[in-house]
This record gives sequence, C-alpha cells and structure tokens, in this order.
Amino acid sequence: MLAKRLALVFLSFAFLTFVPSSGATTTSQSSKRVTVSAPTTHSRPKFRATGNSAGRAMGIQNIITHNIMTHVVEPRIPTTPPTSAAPAGSKQSLSGGGDTSPTAKVPATSIYLGAWVDPDSATGRSATEIQQIPAFNQSVGRALGMYNVYTSFSNPPTTTALATIASYGAIPLVSWACTNLNSIVSGAEDSHIQAYANALKAFGRPVLLRFYWEMNNAYASFNSACGGYGNPTLYVAAWQHVWNAFRADGATNVAFVWNPSVTPDASAYYPGNSYVDWIGADGYDRSNLGTSAFPTLINAFYSEWAPHNKPILVGETGAMTASQQQQYIAGMEADLPTMYPDIKAIIYWDAVGASGDNWVLQGSGLAAFASMAADPYFQG
Repeated sequence: MLAKRLALVFLSFAFLTFVPSSGATTTSQSSKRVTVSAPTTHSRPKFRATGNSAGRAMGIQNIITHNIMTHVVEPRIPTTPPTSAAPAGSKQSLSGGGDTSPTAKVPATSIYLGAWVDPDSATGRSATEIQQIPAFNQSVGRALGMYNVYTSFSNPPTTTALATIASYGAIPLVSWACTNLNSIVSGAEDSHIQAYANALKAFGRPVLLRFYWEMNNAYASFNSACGGYGNPTLYVAAWQHVWNAFRADGATNVAFVWNPSVTPDASAYYPGNSYVDWIGADGYDRSNLGTSAFPTLINAFYSEWAPHNKPILVGETGAMTASQQQQYIAGMEADLPTMYPDIKAIIYWDAVGASGDNWVLQGSGLAAFASMAADPYFQG
C-alpha cells in the first residue's frame, strides 16, 4: 500500500468538506494509520497494526515526499496475481480480464466504483496499494471497476503494476504528482513528460490520468512547490503543455482527468474542454450529515460543471467511523442513480489521512460499501 496524500483544508467548508484532513479542507492525506477494531461484518483479511504517531507528526511536505518516493515509485504486485477472467462486462468476480479498448469507456447507465486501497500504510510495512487489492476485493465481495495509484512526477507506474490492476477487470486511475510549473512550461521537464507518456502508452489499455489534482486548494502542501495555487494562468499553460506532449507521443489510451477540490473557486484553473476528458472533484464528509452529506458536498460543483458535457469523477471521498460511513455510503447509493447522471466514477479513499483522520472502511461502513458494490448501477 502506499503512504500518501496531503491535507487540504476548505475554509469556506470548515464544517463539511470533500477532503480528508484535520479541521478545514485538505484532500491530500498521509497513509499513516491507526488501529481499527475488527468489523463485525465483512471482515477484512489484511494487516492490522497501530499507526506510527511519529510519522503523523512529520511535516505535510515530508509526508508527501515520503509517500510518493517510498511507495508509489515502484509499485509491487501480488505474488499470485489473478488469472481467471470474469464474464464479459461483469465485475462480480474477484478478478477479471480488463478493458482492452483503446480508451476508457464512459458507462451509459451505470458508473465505475473504485478505491484507493492503502489502510496499512501507517504500519511501515512494504506492502503497496497494488498488493492490498486482493484482500480489499475479498472484503467487499468483488473486484471494483477502478483503482487509484499515486506517483511522483518523474517516476511513472510500471507496465506490470498497471497490468496487475487491469487483470482485476479494472481501469487504472493514475494520480500524477506535480512539479514546478515554470519548469514544465519552459520545456525543462520535457524528457520526464515524454518518459511518462511512453510508459502509459506502452501499457496499451485505458488509463485515466489525474495530473496535479487540487490545484485550487491553498492547504495542499505540494502547491507551494508546484506553484499552481493562485496562478491559474501558469497552471493552465503547464496543463496544456503536458496534454500536447502526450498527444504528440501518441498516448491516445490516456484520458486526462482535471480534478480540483470541490470548493467553488476552480473555474479559473480549467484548461478548456479540448484539453480535458473527465472532470473530477475531491471532498469528504467531515461533519456527519448522514445520508444528506453527499448532496451537500457535491451539488454546487455538479451544477457548475455538468454543463461542460464531460463525465464527472469523484477522485477522493470518504467518511470517518463505521456509522458515519454507513449513512454516507447509503446516501450515495440512493442518490447517484437519480440525481447525478453525469457522475460516472467514484473513488473511495480507504486509508488514514495526514492528520490521523481514519477513512478506512470498517464495520457497518464496510458492509454498506459492499452493498453498493453489489448494486448493478455501480458496476460500470
């Protein structure tokens, strides 16, 4: 599993945010985890250990650097990757064949349900997110349609890691960390960009690429180094530079996901419809509003961005405590099919945040997620 993620704090959403962090809104989380009592239903066959409080005390920037460079750079694969193929179009089994079409399909009457799986990242174990997927699949009853992985700017995921995700019948969602945007625009990073494009192109199957997420989040610590926050003109120029490089390289299997925080201040950072394939949003239920939490979080964002006629992806979301998770997920399962037809993927953040906030699915929350996974609407 991976240790990663930054803390984003929404001042305007201090009481409720689509982001995991302490206090206000932050979407980047560290993967330091705490002890989670065994659930009474849907037990999870994975490591359980007490989180490293010293690790949680690391500065956010150090957490980001540690998580990205230590865990994401070289994803490891299970010693026995799945080999059995699911029936065509089915994701009910614990493994599958993967989408072999050149680009990710946008489901017409369903959505992709996915996760970033890293509940054990605070234990100091060497297991990566890729290695934790089989146990996660077992705990929720099937393989999901999408799995998130994080990488540093200069280290693309290996073809083997991406193929392992595809072997579960899933599409990789690759969260690509930023670097200094001036160096991108100047061309100084072109060799790294081309290497990254070549790596994803070599995979040859659909990939969703979430480059420099949460650029509008003042509290995401990577923003100070990358320079996007408060400088939308530079951000857009860098995004378009990267997009053009991928197209010039022929990496047509890569769909670009523009993914701000859910706060209503992202429009200046939008690169334009021609440079975006999917629109994403990050946010978390921090105020325990029960089944109404998801509409409270997403309605304004959805109203603003659905008219762009792009599929919408919730790139990170979660809730804390089993009972809060149960209500939050039950609300999503009820509302997504009827209220948000343009949301085509939702990714649960199954890990512990930088501040120690525990978003790991547990107890009745895990059971609710398993119920949603069994719902045909969430089997895109």
